[in-house]
Amino acid sequence: MLTQMGLGQLAQGQFGLATADLNADGRPEIIVLGISACDSTGCPVVALKSDGPGKVQPIFAQKVAARLAITNEALNGYNAFAAADQAGAIMKNAAGQLIVYPVGATGQAAATPPAAQPPAAPAARPPTVARAPAPAAAAPAAPAAVSAAATAVANARALFTGEGQPPWHDANAVYIPVCLFPRCLNMQIVEKTGIGTDKAMIRGAVTPEDAARWCAIYMPRDRLCPENEVANFGTAGGAMGKPKASTIEANCTAGTMRAIDNSPYTYNGTWPDGGPGAGRAKFSGLYGGGVGTRIFEQQGQTSASQSIYLLAREPNSGEALAIQWELLCPGVTPAVQ
Repeated sequence: MLTQMGLGQLAQGQFGLATADLNADGRPEIIVLGISACDSTGCPVVALKSDGPGKVQPIFAQKVAARLAITNEALNGYNAFAAADQAGAIMKNAAGQLIVYPVGATGQAAATPPAAQPPAAPAARPPTVARAPAPAAAAPAAPAAVSAAATAVANARALFTGEGQPPWHDANAVYIPVCLFPRCLNMQIVEKTGIGTDKAMIRGAVTPEDAARWCAIYMPRDRLCPENEVANFGTAGGAMGKPKASTIEANCTAGTMRAIDNSPYTYNGTWPDGGPGAGRAKFSGLYGGGVGTRIFEQQGQTSASQSIYLLAREPNSGEALAIQWELLCPGVTPAVQ
């Protein structure tokens, strides 16, 4: 269901799942907490409302910087979320206001002054979601409400892809596209030989500097993060798996390539005009258990077969393969077999 909604990344890595009827309509909403995407600002939480078959929409998408709780008070027609302490009490921000997160894509930001909230913490009841420990930092200011379903979808994706975060990339470096999300910790090119020939080779590595920048943004409390990412070739930012190799190779004349997933691919012409990837190289290789042409997708496009957010995590998506070929064989157009 999440994949069909374009939100399959919500179940990436470790996550918590709960259901609760937030608007008293007799149909429970689904609450997803992305534990693997937690950072110093909190953990991403997405609430999904069902209006019947095929009509599921996000009604909440933002980070919660403490344990997640559900209040007994309704705002916008939904029980609000709240940041709770270890005892289940609603936390307060520096101004003394209860930290309450309105739920519901109503287009209106719900007012949450202290007087409108329950006077004491017991209004919160913890749901059965997996809980992450509260950050050591001071409680954040009360957040704004999600304004519309479209905004909620965009926010949910941004939480998991890293869109809007400060860039961790070295602006002067080139990276092998194991994963196409902004937050993906890809390998920087550190060695090149035979580019454009029948023995083209590129070697990549996660540098200590890249790992340090990435970890400072996404895993600031993990002291072992930088050395772990260097040792594991990165991709903690969202790829479906670690790269199977640290090198990519190609015979630019013959049109063959061994990509970063350590699988062989054969040049199969270019993608046609009028669609994603027009004019760029496409490849045949293992796909769906057989031999076929890899699907080419770009972030922001949609796919009849797979979500772009799922394909962006694959090192052998059509776009990732095209980029790898362009790195190995720039300007080379082999004859199609």
